[in-house]
Amino acid sequence: MVINLNLDSVGGASALTALTSGFERLDAWVNDNAARAGLPIATHVPLMANSDHANFAAHGIPAVRLLAGFNAPDSNLRLVLTAADTRDKVQPEELDQALRIATTLTWQALSAADATLSSLAAGRG
Repeated sequence: MVINLNLDSVGGASALTALTSGFERLDAWVNDNAARAGLPIATHVPLMANSDHANFAAHGIPAVRLLAGFNAPDSNLRLVLTAADTRDKVQPEELDQALRIATTLTWQALSAADATLSSLAAGRG
């Protein structure tokens, strides 16, 4: 395994963030690929060990955790796993955006040269 792309809660807020698990080159790769595709995304480099993507990162595998509502305490993500966690809290446009970003990153990973993917783990911060 050379890369992990973890889809977390990708609806419930208009903005998506890619947590890049301390891999600075992975962070640049995510930003570059999203920008080339004209897709908006924020990134967060420091490792956040509160999801299963952290297990991959701990083994040196570049790991992206894609989620909505990061640092947005008023987003509908605050309602996850509550009685108010209902379908109306997610807009179709949010899911469409997540699909475009996830498929872009997945395709770029699948079509990348082995050396490119291997380089994403180098120089981890």
